[in-house]
Amino acid sequence: MNLQDRTEEEFETCICGCGQMTDVRKDTPIDQRNHYVEGAGQFLPAHFAELYGSSLNLRVNNMLWLKAMGITAGQSDYPIDGDRER
Repeated sequence: MNLQDRTEEEFETCICGCGQMTDVRKDTPIDQRNHYVEGAGQFLPAHFAELYGSSLNLRVNNMLWLKAMGITAGQSDYPIDGDRER
């Protein structure tokens, strides 16, 4: 699909206020997205990096934190390692 063919009905818009459309489809599960902040929404990679200092996915940070705290997948809404369905 060409960038020009994307529509706001199908693709997420960056939540930083720039109004630019991302390349993430709205039907993409949040646990499979990069540059997504739960409770806030989807960012463009550059805007995510500006706010969080890295383009590292927050889901990965959350997963590492939960593992460090000894929380298992059954105790949390966050997927840990292979716990999410593919």
